[in-house]
Amino acid sequence: MGLYDQSIEDYSKAVYLRPDDADIYFNRGRSYDLTDQYHKAIHDFDRVIELNPDYPAVFYYKGNLCRRAKRYSEAIDAFQIFLKRAGPEDEDLIRAAQKEMQMIRER
Repeated sequence: MGLYDQSIEDYSKAVYLRPDDADIYFNRGRSYDLTDQYHKAIHDFDRVIELNPDYPAVFYYKGNLCRRAKRYSEAIDAFQIFLKRAGPEDEDLIRAAQKEMQMIRER
């Protein structure tokens, strides 16, 4: 079992114990992302948004996943929400979101 597979298993146990913890879903979603399990990652990111819609980074990562899954309209929507909610500490992700939106529009 790989490192990310183990983290998914551990986060899944944590979700069972703390089903309303957005951070756990976010971290498991990132692990799914890193193992190319896009649909599971998007599902976890949607749960984060339900629990804590003021979690800007989740919109960036959801947009990135939707782009890679060729769900372009959803990607643009997620990136736009991210850009509205991002703060100065998100400068790198802001640039990345803008670049990804440009790539979608140019496809």
